[in-house]
Amino acid sequence: MLYENYVTKKDEAPLTYATIDDLAKTDKTFSDEVALVNGQKLLAFRNEEIAIWKQYYTEVGAAHNGIIALQFLQTEVLLDIMQTPYAKYEEECTDMLGENYNLFELYIGDPSDYTPALAKTLGNNLLMVMKREIKLKEKYFAEMNAVMGPSLAARFLAWEDYYSVVSKMYVWNDAP
Repeated sequence: MLYENYVTKKDEAPLTYATIDDLAKTDKTFSDEVALVNGQKLLAFRNEEIAIWKQYYTEVGAAHNGIIALQFLQTEVLLDIMQTPYAKYEEECTDMLGENYNLFELYIGDPSDYTPALAKTLGNNLLMVMKREIKLKEKYFAEMNAVMGPSLAARFLAWEDYYSVVSKMYVWNDAP
């Protein structure tokens, strides 16, 4: 019952993740007043979120114990982080390409060290990995567009494309 009350209170909160979207869309075309309001809304959202966590952290601790209360708080913070499409994207990207895009290390050797057949297989595999990476970006671009709008989705895609290029450059640069 305590957790159900918590979920209800979180759902009734007047500010939502749309507040984050409003702030993310704030650029130099917005007036100073709108930018200020969007920033204040985000801070209010985060303060309200922490107040609700604090209230239920205390209630869970009183009803159970400090260990369960801390587990509750850790879980809720982690769920909050994971609710953003970007966090899910990061997880899938790491699962597919490895930490810091290290899967690309498989494809940076000197081609003359390979047989023609192995070189051909590696080239085909590299193309397949790059295609999977694009499909993953397409998936999350569509999700972010649906949830947070095209402006934020486009900026996510631009940032992610830049980040992936830089990560691949580091892999190539750090190769033995």
